Amino acid sequence: MKKTFHLSWILIFLLWDGIFAQNAPITTVGTIVSTATTATIPVTAINFTNIGSFNLKLIYNHAVVTVTSVTAGPLLGGFLTTDLTHTDTISLGWFTYPGDTLSANSVIFNIAVTQVTGGCMSAITWYDNGYSCVWYNGNFALLNDTPTSTYYINGSITFAFPLVADFVAGNTTPPKNTTVQLTDLTTGCPASWTWSFDRTSVNYVNGTNAQSQNPQVQFTDGGLYTVTLVVHNAYYTDTKVKTGYIRAGIAGLWTGNTSSDWMILSNWDNWLVPDITTNVAISSQTSNGPSFNGDLTVGTQCNNLSLTGASQLTVTGCFTISTGHSLTFTGSGAMKVGGNWSDSGSFISGTGSVEFFGANPGSILAPANEIFYNLIENKSGTSLTIPHNVTVNGDVTVK
Repeated sequence: MKKTFHLSWILIFLLWDGIFAQNAPITTVGTIVSTATTATIPVTAINFTNIGSFNLKLIYNHAVVTVTSVTAGPLLGGFLTTDLTHTDTISLGWFTYPGDTLSANSVIFNIAVTQVTGGCMSAITWYDNGYSCVWYNGNFALLNDTPTSTYYINGSITFAFPLVADFVAGNTTPPKNTTVQLTDLTTGCPASWTWSFDRTSVNYVNGTNAQSQNPQVQFTDGGLYTVTLVVHNAYYTDTKVKTGYIRAGIAGLWTGNTSSDWMILSNWDNWLVPDITTNVAISSQTSNGPSFNGDLTVGTQCNNLSLTGASQLTVTGCFTISTGHSLTFTGSGAMKVGGNWSDSGSFISGTGSVEFFGANPGSILAPANEIFYNLIENKSGTSLTIPHNVTVNGDVTVK
């Protein structure tokens, strides 16, 4: 029941020829699906009998729609006033004399809305605090309008455009087992999402799953991953496939998972053979070190090169360190070179060994301060030319 303050007024209503017994009209906001950026939402009424005025209030989501106007229905006479100055609120007042009677489901007013960019669905709901929604028969309020859900029926506006699926990853070259944020960029108001990958080595983390709008995932194996997003709503479906979109793993980190061949993709943590932009790290933790067939130039086949611990590298041809690039031993690693050694960049020998091997003669072409730790000559009957400006801090071994 509506709240009142004076018992005397209630008694007057009871005595007024049964007016108090009249129920308020049942008022319904339309449920509209629009394929345009504008829409009109009708509000209809049942039991609209000898109604002289009303005060009504509705609320909506201004992040989805802008209410541009409210106009009276074609059969409603009198005067309709509208207040749209308060965010998310529609306040209406109406008056006519004498009272008006309309047939069931007549439109009493229309709400014109415009979609806010990206908006999908807004409920249009009644707000009744006891005074904000009141109907009058003549000068008397119709208090029989409870429960509210029976007399004031809510509606909604949904904008249904064709879906265009899209997404972006926060990092397309993540190290293995690190979290990557996938963000949905679909337009057209999707209601559900299904993510999938072409490989099984993917884990959803932080409470997300394949149906999350913006899942977080970790890739447990290196290499390329194709990502697929399928989006749905009640009207449309669309799919976005990004082939080889994610390359997991650390660039330039040698794993030797498949073989010792430098040129095999799966031997690198991110399944990508290094190039001039890649810093290469060879670790002794791998089961086998890489072998490069031919001439290897630091500054062409990689950016900088480091051998850690007791790691190993074999180059069957000539080895060159270009200007502005470097080779660094950080332990007792070993490198085998089948041809010449040329250095116009930077070489830090650590406690490592450089062995010259094979049947072809070789030469060391280096600056005056070139320093080796251990130097091994294993040329199988041919020669190795070592200039006088080369220093060996460890051992020189001839095999």
